Amino acid sequence: MLPCSEGEVAQILAGVPTLDSPAAALREGHFAGIFRAAPFARVDGYTLHPEGTNVAYRHSATLPPAALEEHWRNVYVDVTSPADGVSSPAFVASLAAWLVAEQPITVALNDEDGGLELGRWPSPLARSP
Repeated sequence: MLPCSEGEVAQILAGVPTLDSPAAALREGHFAGIFRAAPFARVDGYTLHPEGTNVAYRHSATLPPAALEEHWRNVYVDVTSPADGVSSPAFVASLAAWLVAEQPITVALNDEDGGLELGRWPSPLARSP
């Protein structure tokens, strides 16, 4: 859940390494990346990333639908940017209910200061390597 635009979602997902194999990932020192050989077909409602990598995303003001398909080994990202903000009581309640029903194995972060630094890109909490 991020207060951002669709363009910002594309920017966040830019520069994902695309690799030929797990061996290439190790050889090139990539911890995470997308394999070119993986079959990928865009699902309706998602936008393919403009870089042409096997990444698709959906930016919406509402939470993803129930019974969300996981698309194992393919990168599909759902970003929710509610009109009334990510910390509105109504959104937090609907998000909690959605997570319990759809993603029961979830990690939740409570930001004691209410600043949502962990949800911003680039995060002010990010550390340089």
